[in-house]
Amino acid sequence: MKLYSEEWVEAYCKLLREDKEFQEKAKEFNNRVQFKIYADKKTGPDQDVTFDISFPACKDFNYGVKPEDEMFMVLGGKGGAWLEVFTGKRGPVMALSPGLGSLKILKGALLSLTAHVSGLIRFFKVAAPICGGAAKSVEEELI
Repeated sequence: MKLYSEEWVEAYCKLLREDKEFQEKAKEFNNRVQFKIYADKKTGPDQDVTFDISFPACKDFNYGVKPEDEMFMVLGGKGGAWLEVFTGKRGPVMALSPGLGSLKILKGALLSLTAHVSGLIRFFKVAAPICGGAAKSVEEELI
């Protein structure tokens, strides 16, 4: 399965739906988020990829560009930057922090995510098996 492909997004949503811990931690985050993965020669993808997921159920996802005004939040970054977070090499809060992070909040506010930090951390941790990594402990990820 190719990283960031439609098949990968579908598999990721399935993992999120089946992960009881994520579902519990994200139950208050009832929003649609768009992810923009920019082309990255080192890690992929070869071209920009955009998808969005409706949280917390993750049953409804779209692979492709949709208008940003339909989204609660839009996050963007190069493929390698996303991969660092998905594999646990970098914590999601630091990666999304203005001025420090390799991922950008293109629409929305970091505060919206930090209010649900345990769900945010679990969101990335669940992806580790399909990204070739093993997520670290919560304490390590917050640093």
